[in-house]
Amino acid sequence: MQEFDAELTKDIIFPNEKILNKSPDELFSDKIKQEIMYTKIKNLCNVNPELEEPLNQRMIFDDLAEFIREHILAVGKEQAIKDFQTGLNLLTGYKKETVLIQEVKQELENNKQEVMKAKVSITKYKDNFTPSGTIK
Repeated sequence: MQEFDAELTKDIIFPNEKILNKSPDELFSDKIKQEIMYTKIKNLCNVNPELEEPLNQRMIFDDLAEFIREHILAVGKEQAIKDFQTGLNLLTGYKKETVLIQEVKQELENNKQEVMKAKVSITKYKDNFTPSGTIK
């Protein structure tokens, strides 16, 4: 997955006063420009299919960032944080452990099993070696 610039993300979600005070016709113009850009991207993907996935991810990211920005402007930062936390809780079923935490725990368990196998293997053959490390 493509990494996105943190500064760009911050600028989209928390815009400066200049962007916030745009007139409706400027906002409409920006929206039209964005739609034209998306059309150009889709045409480019038809020519070069390898670009389709990263460009689609970027379009989804831009749309999501715009939604978050509009929600923050509508309800304020603190309420927006509460709303998104509630949404995440609903998506995860209010689980204490997310899928990521479960994967990390599984990885640790697998590593423990590998270490135990190595210890068993070492103890199994330890009698074949002298204290200096040579084979008897």
